[in-house]
Amino acid sequence: MKLLDRVKAAFDGLRGKTLPKHPLIDAFLRGTEDKRRDEKVTQPFRQHPWIKAAVTVVARAFSRPELQVWQGDKRIDVDQPEHPLVKLLNAPNSRMSGQDLREGTAIFMELFGSAIWVLETGSMTPTPSMPITAISLPNPTRMDFELDKITGEVALWVLDKNTPRRRTFQPFEIIQFRYFNPWDDIKGLPAISAVQRAMNLDHQAMRHLTQLMQHGISAGAYLATKQELTETVSKGIQKDWQRKHGGPDKTKNIPVMHSGLEIKGMPQTSREMQLLELVQRTTKEFAAGMMVPPILLGEYDRATYSNAPVQERILWEWNVIPKALSWQSRINRDLAPRFGKGLTVTLDLGGIQALQRTLKEEVEAAIGLFKMNVPLAEIEELFDFGLNLDNIPWAKESFVASANVPIRDLLGLDENGKPLPEEKPEPKPVEEEGKNDDIDGDDGGKAARLTGRTLRLVRRPPRAPAPQPKERAAYWISKGAMMDRAEVKVRRSLFKQFFMMRSETLARIRKEWKRLVVNRPTGKQFGPPPNLVNHFVFDLEEAARNGAATILPIIEEAVEVAAADATLELGLLSAVGADFEVSEAVSASLAQIPTRVKGFTGSVHANLSKTIGEGIASGLSEKSMAKAVKTQFRLSAFQHAPTIARTETATAFNHARFQVFTEAGIKQHQWVTARDGIVRETHIIQDGEIVAMGEQFANGLIHPNDLGGEPSEVINCRCVALPLLPGEEAAA
Repeated sequence: MKLLDRVKAAFDGLRGKTLPKHPLIDAFLRGTEDKRRDEKVTQPFRQHPWIKAAVTVVARAFSRPELQVWQGDKRIDVDQPEHPLVKLLNAPNSRMSGQDLREGTAIFMELFGSAIWVLETGSMTPTPSMPITAISLPNPTRMDFELDKITGEVALWVLDKNTPRRRTFQPFEIIQFRYFNPWDDIKGLPAISAVQRAMNLDHQAMRHLTQLMQHGISAGAYLATKQELTETVSKGIQKDWQRKHGGPDKTKNIPVMHSGLEIKGMPQTSREMQLLELVQRTTKEFAAGMMVPPILLGEYDRATYSNAPVQERILWEWNVIPKALSWQSRINRDLAPRFGKGLTVTLDLGGIQALQRTLKEEVEAAIGLFKMNVPLAEIEELFDFGLNLDNIPWAKESFVASANVPIRDLLGLDENGKPLPEEKPEPKPVEEEGKNDDIDGDDGGKAARLTGRTLRLVRRPPRAPAPQPKERAAYWISKGAMMDRAEVKVRRSLFKQFFMMRSETLARIRKEWKRLVVNRPTGKQFGPPPNLVNHFVFDLEEAARNGAATILPIIEEAVEVAAADATLELGLLSAVGADFEVSEAVSASLAQIPTRVKGFTGSVHANLSKTIGEGIASGLSEKSMAKAVKTQFRLSAFQHAPTIARTETATAFNHARFQVFTEAGIKQHQWVTARDGIVRETHIIQDGEIVAMGEQFANGLIHPNDLGGEPSEVINCRCVALPLLPGEEAAA
């Protein structure tokens, strides 16, 4: 007997007895008895179907978005396909495409927690300034590193450390992508580490099923007889049954029973039930640990037509997108700058179907916004349903949710469906002080009527010292509410003008774009480009005139309201109802409104002209050009309308108040801010500051929204000035 056989026989004799656990003994027994006895999955991507499915789903999703390369705000990967960075990302090496590189990167990160790009320069002594000619993606297990003894950072990367193929790399030759690992500063934490136990258990379950198939069907039934069988006969029947039906190759044989024998089924054993439960539980653990919805792993038991898109969206929003953005950030930090200044790489997630909102979702969101009193025009601008609301007068109005109201009342129509005539309120004279106490406002102040408008009065006795922060806060609330009413009117008027400008441009595109741009004969020129661009853009002069004519009456009304309120605030009731003659400063401010309207309208016109010019140059389709026009209006017009409305309204309001205070002989006034989170820093500092009328505050303004000051101190300002009554001046 050979020595190896004698050793094996000795171990066979000890089998079943308690032995000290020794790695050599375990290895010997596994190697000589059954090479498949290992319980650990050493190559999960190859050996385990759930891991293969989960990693593949994530990796293929990660590589799906289109790669875009930008130089500043200009995309260059389409116009300059030969750019070095574009070429490198599209063909990183002779064996891989750009998509292969990204998919392989994702696979390594899922399996090992990190992926490593080696930036090849083709030189034996590379430097950071050398051009990168290729990117290779080695298996992370082949990479080792040496740390700097002082900083603890990687000082040298080593590939195939203990082999003849050993190569070393400086840190600038390596880009490492890794998942954060709280237990290691260099190596990443793989996703499969969280499902290692589930992998091992599932692997054992599969081994058990394999053994059952290899050794025949399990004892799920038994043979019964009423006869009393001897041991010899019983063994003979079992042997004959095993010969005819034992093994996977005989599972289809039709059983032929002996006389008096009967097959009876056996219920599932506890071990078999545990096995089934184990398989189901490990599937859920894989889905949770890998952050991949079950349906994408091939688990269709609870899948429906409605929840499938939701599960795919969950995969993108909670798994793929964060990883893609992290990858993008690392590329823009470590790779793109080496090809030139201002270069960035982005992943276009807009084309991913799973991330697109369905029409049903958009309609439900629009209904929700409408119930929140958002005007239909603003909802259409947000979702772009393609509705033409230009001729619907109430589209820009807000509605309070109500029930059992005739639709003609909501539309402002009479019984015949015709618009009702506009009702103008009759002017009512203001009664003497003390006779209007029955019209108290919510804030306890008194209200008066002036040409149909309700004014909030802040009547207070003189106090020493000057008003403190709480009093100033209450004062601003009352004045801010008054400015807000005028601001809303101006903003809606601007929105209406912008919609008209947009509609005019879109109408020209729908009518002429296909003929003049898309279907133009090859080589035919339509004169200088500006002429063709101006053919589609709205008329600037007309738009500026209409805009000024629309908001100027609202601003003049705000001046009148502000002057009347300031007069009432000072207790000069005899002046209420008298004609208010604006000063030269107020007149100058009103006279500049057409110029300012033309200024921001011209800015919209210039941006739109640039967009249309680029569309003509690139030959955009009519639909794409219309979408670009809507986007440009949203960016350059509708987003700026609130700023314009606030600035113009507050400017008129504060100029009129300053005039009334000056003419009434007020000596000093105090700066009051909104005291919220968006007040600019320079105004926060001077909140409560007191100066003499006509002198400058700390920020250089004579009063809030003083047009003689710096624009940065005026634009979007909501501050007001509080006049100090004679009894308060001494405390100043």
